[in-house]
Amino acid sequence: MKIRNLIVAFLLAVAALAVGQTSLEDSVSLSLARTASNIAANTLHKNMAGYMAVYVPDKDWEKLSRDSDLGPFLKLREMKTGRSMMLMLSGDNTAVRVAVYFEGMDAMGMVVFTPGSNAKLEALSVKPVPKEALKEVDAEQGLLFSRGEVTSDDGDAVVTYQITSSQKKNLNFKF
Repeated sequence: MKIRNLIVAFLLAVAALAVGQTSLEDSVSLSLARTASNIAANTLHKNMAGYMAVYVPDKDWEKLSRDSDLGPFLKLREMKTGRSMMLMLSGDNTAVRVAVYFEGMDAMGMVVFTPGSNAKLEALSVKPVPKEALKEVDAEQGLLFSRGEVTSDDGDAVVTYQITSSQKKNLNFKF
């Protein structure tokens, strides 16, 4: 009886640890999504509602480098422990994209890319993140981040955050 209780306690502890790890990973990726959204909003001078933040952690860097959407941005930087990327995408294929590269929790580089027939990504496209781009604007813009997943070209699940606006439009009704 004691052994069974110990086994149950052990399994509960392992499950709690796994849930805690997932929660930590989710909170880190959400924080990075908010930072990338702020950088993109300040750089593009626009509200990021309608965009999606696509998260690439260091452990998935190599395999996602083969993806047609993520790969060109990932190949601009070498894979490194602690390095991650957030790619800000719109549902509009012609809209500007912003990739933000992180070392741990620090934004260390960014690329602003406008798709088009003459558009080209190269290592020189990566620029330092300007200090003024780090200003937090997501709260004042009333942005909500909903976690989800998309599938890479190879079928791998990729964490995303759909960005929507929580602000209701003022209709200026007068009675």
